[in-house]
Amino acid sequence: YLDGEVYDCSGLVDHVIKQKTVGSVVRLEEQLDPIAVVSVINLQKHQDTQFLGDIVTFLRKKAPTDKEKEMLAKDVFERKGKEKIGLVVSERVVNCPMELSSPLNQAIFEEI
Repeated sequence: YLDGEVYDCSGLVDHVIKQKTVGSVVRLEEQLDPIAVVSVINLQKHQDTQFLGDIVTFLRKKAPTDKEKEMLAKDVFERKGKEKIGLVVSERVVNCPMELSSPLNQAIFEEI
């Protein structure tokens, strides 16, 4: 993830696990490890977390021009209005059936 850049992966995982109202985890009956995870993290509410800071830094470095870096900061990360923006965290392992993708994505919209 993040093209090999170092980031606070543990902080991100801990945050996703702690969320109680948004997100889904899929496990097979015979396995403890999840085969799919989907969640959303509110960028404004959690902007001071280390993992989000790392992700923001990565995205700003990847923006091709200064104008796009400024637009990214203004329109996404520095919003003060009513519209909220979230970071979608979604992962499926190889043996997860494709048929789960659509219901997982639909569930996240219903939870929001």
